[in-house]
Amino acid sequence: HAALGGVLASASIGEEELADLLALRGELEGLERRASSAAALEVGIVGQLNAGKSTLLNALLGRTISPTSALPATGVFLRLDPRAKTPRVLFLPELRRRPLALASGDEVARWITHDGNPRNREGVDRVELPCEASFLGPEVGITDTPGEGDVLQAEPERLQRYLDERLDLALLVASQTSLWTRASFELLERALRRCPLVLLVANVDAGARGLDEEGAELAARDDERLRARLAERLAESPRAPRALADGSLRVHVLSVRSA
Repeated sequence: HAALGGVLASASIGEEELADLLALRGELEGLERRASSAAALEVGIVGQLNAGKSTLLNALLGRTISPTSALPATGVFLRLDPRAKTPRVLFLPELRRRPLALASGDEVARWITHDGNPRNREGVDRVELPCEASFLGPEVGITDTPGEGDVLQAEPERLQRYLDERLDLALLVASQTSLWTRASFELLERALRRCPLVLLVANVDAGARGLDEEGAELAARDDERLRARLAERLAESPRAPRALADGSLRVHVLSVRSA
């Protein structure tokens, strides 16, 4: 945590925001203890289109793994599997194609982005990449999913099937734009039904981060208003109040880009 704090401090983000990100990472680290004597745990990063899912994944790993863009970037499931031997592409079962080994992780974008594989015309089920999140340990896999609501996605129902499968933790990322949409709260409700732990990350990439003292003060006030409004909105949810009380839902407000 001390090392992470030093890196984030240099990014000039607010103290409260830094505390949120440190707390988020601390909760993820706790998964390693749960995985010590069980099968590999699954962390799914989900959310609406362009919410900052891939950016958050890259920030948590400390390096760029998943492509990011102002336009929809991730169109196929990207699974980071610490037990995988080599990067490989797995195709949809109905295509009966053998997995394709990739020479390096640099080839991943060719298969998972809309530019390289528009509308998933290659029929990719997922791309697996050998990658261990050092703060999670070797028994935790992470999947970066396409954004829900992505009109370019060939099979949007696959995200629903993924949520219906066993997830140990759903990391739901919502931008300030998508945070209040009906679709985001429906996604939250589905995650709460299926997952023992849900982390809701409100991504406040407002753009005015650390410019000067006045800008930081304004951003902090905006974040406080957002927290208060979000608490009111969650109180209307059928499952969120109980989940907040028992700890199965945690809320973090932070700037993914600044991380």
